[in-house]
Amino acid sequence: MVNLTHIIYTVIETLATKIAPGAFHDGARPDQRQKCHPGTRTEVLYRITNWIYDTPRTESQFLWIYGPAGAGKTAIAETIAKMYRAQLGGAFFFNRHTPGRNDKTLVVLTLVYQLIQFSPELGRRIVEAIERDPSIFSRSLEAQLRLLVVRPLNEMDSDDISHHEIPNVVILDGLNECADPRSQHEVLRILKVAAEEIHFPLLFLIFSREDKAIRDFFNNPSMRRVSDRIILNESYHPDADIRLYLRSKFQDISLNHPAGAHLPKPWPSNADIDRLVDKSSGQFIYASTVIEFIESRDHSPEERLNTVFRLPATPDEDSPFAELDALYHEILSSVANIKVKDMLETLSVLFLVDAECVEKSPRAIERFLSFSPGRVGIILSDLHSAFGLPEGGDGPIRVFHASLIDFLLDRTRSGNYYIDVNAAHASITRHLLKSIMQEKGAPWRVILIHYADINLSELDHRFP
Repeated sequence: MVNLTHIIYTVIETLATKIAPGAFHDGARPDQRQKCHPGTRTEVLYRITNWIYDTPRTESQFLWIYGPAGAGKTAIAETIAKMYRAQLGGAFFFNRHTPGRNDKTLVVLTLVYQLIQFSPELGRRIVEAIERDPSIFSRSLEAQLRLLVVRPLNEMDSDDISHHEIPNVVILDGLNECADPRSQHEVLRILKVAAEEIHFPLLFLIFSREDKAIRDFFNNPSMRRVSDRIILNESYHPDADIRLYLRSKFQDISLNHPAGAHLPKPWPSNADIDRLVDKSSGQFIYASTVIEFIESRDHSPEERLNTVFRLPATPDEDSPFAELDALYHEILSSVANIKVKDMLETLSVLFLVDAECVEKSPRAIERFLSFSPGRVGIILSDLHSAFGLPEGGDGPIRVFHASLIDFLLDRTRSGNYYIDVNAAHASITRHLLKSIMQEKGAPWRVILIHYADINLSELDHRFP
């Protein structure tokens, strides 16, 4: 008689060579420590909880939680995974820079590896499926999903096992970091197959940025019928959460840092915390990066906070924003080289020109820079993580990161993406003069007073 336990262990050992171990929700990886700070993101967590427990569920099996880079999506995903550990069938935390964690071919087997250890009965059924078809590891993702996930779960369901005994929550975090748009679409497609074919409601929580391939998939009418979505924007009061997080962390520093007893009371001031909250623009990435910099036990917290407020940093100064800068470099590097010059011109207008002078809409910027219609949309289409484009191109462009301008204006941080203020203002002035000559109704007096030291009487003579 074959020892089933031995077979299960053998299969698990084989599976272990075909998965991305760091992709588990409790995997050993640098970002695994990210969880929601106590007392924060309560509204988002409450809404996700309600969605999970919305029974009987007849349609919505997907919940898409999306937002810009640094909005705290991974922290929310980790927190939900921990809250619903008993119901968690599997999780995959993508990362574009980690081998395996950006590979769509490992997604199904990584989820199977977690399922097989969830329950001995479910593990037995999956092992039997592999025993029947040892070539399954080289089959398509859809075939793997049907044979190793759909069929075993349906068999358990048909045996009148309570749904509460079957893991029914699957979390995919950072799907936008899966290799390429086609891979992202393929992963979502096969998950939809699972949702349609499994006999009981299997719930998929998808965390990502609002990248085009993912957005288009969820905007498809067939997906709209079976999915809900949460956008991590101002409606969930991120500023209040960030303020709570900062106060709590600064209190910890005051109590536990070797120099804590020597800090002024109170420290920092309410005004300083307000400045940090304002710079965060609703994104936890800035606040958490600042705290990590300030809480270093090898430096004075007060001096570190002063360094943060003393930007731009000098070249020989320990930068407080290494992590944040890496994020910005990653975002901006998604723009093709042939578009970088136009991108920097666009950002110069967006950040350095008053809205009274040039409206901050794609169409207005295109007219001002003499770009072809639709050019700004093309340039910023790769930057959904940092900017929000209005429908139709007529509304203002939304900037998700107020701290991005600090990065762009500091050559030591931005490198190839550096915006030289003097050169940018000179270019802006040239465009303004051209605009004045083409449109005599332009508010040229206000514009030129602000951007150029030009004698108005001379302008009156040249441009009556």
